[in-house]
Formats: sequence, structure tokens, C-alpha cells
Amino acid sequence: MLQVVISPLLDAADVVNKLRHVIIVVDGLDKLPLTAQTQFLNFIPGFVSQLSSLPISILLSSRPEEMIVGAFQHTRLTSITRATRIGASDEDILKFLINKFDDINERFPHFRIEYGGKWPSDDQLWTMVECHRGPDEEPLHLAHAGARLH
Repeated sequence: MLQVVISPLLDAADVVNKLRHVIIVVDGLDKLPLTAQTQFLNFIPGFVSQLSSLPISILLSSRPEEMIVGAFQHTRLTSITRATRIGASDEDILKFLINKFDDINERFPHFRIEYGGKWPSDDQLWTMVECHRGPDEEPLHLAHAGARLH
């Protein structure tokens, strides 16, 4: 990671310093293989210390997988990151489900006929909305690491 990320940023320090703030966005850390997740999480403290003089941050998004959440509870990351949990609202989930079921009903109109009109029913949709939260209502996890946390 040193050669791919840190060295080019240090080489461009004059340009980077002229910018107000640079944010490197890493989306979907949980989608990487476990070894790559571990390597990236181990990379963050070195990134912050080596680039502390530059206005650069990492914005990381991930589902709250056990290993990732555990890593952000470790001192080496809690001291340099700010974590935020973001969840979709019930209305967001309901809108998503309605749109997807509308697509299904358009492609397979016999469902509406078989189930007496509206499929799924409003009660069934709200049951699905309530299930999206999971047992601990674990939402998306965002972490912000950088030299200048505001």
C-alpha cells in the first residue's frame, strides 16, 4: 500500500496542500476477502501517521461484519478514527421493497391474480420492513480516519 497510496500522495504534497481537503473513499470493505480486509485495517494507522501533515482523510463504508467492528473497537483504530453507524429508515426500506415488488408484478402479473389483487399485502410489506433491522438493528458502519478530524 505504501507504493500504491502513500508514496504518490507524498510526492504530490505541494498539490495536495493547496486543496482544502482530500477524502479517499473506500466503499464496501466487507466485500473484500478476509485477508484483504485485515491488510487494509492494518494499513490505516500507518496511513494516518505518514500523511499527518496533509489534509487527507479516508472515508470507509462497510456492513458491520464482526471482524470489522471488532477492529474499530481496538485502541490502534479508536484513537485515530471516528465511527458512525448509519441505518436506512423504515420508509427507505418500504420504498425499495415496493419498487422491487412492482417490477416483479409487472413481469409476472399472475401473482396479483393468484393473491387477489395486491401482492404482497401491506401487512406483508411491513413485516419485511421490520425484519431488515436484524436482531441488533446493525446499520452500515462508516469510519473516518485522517490527520484533521473535524
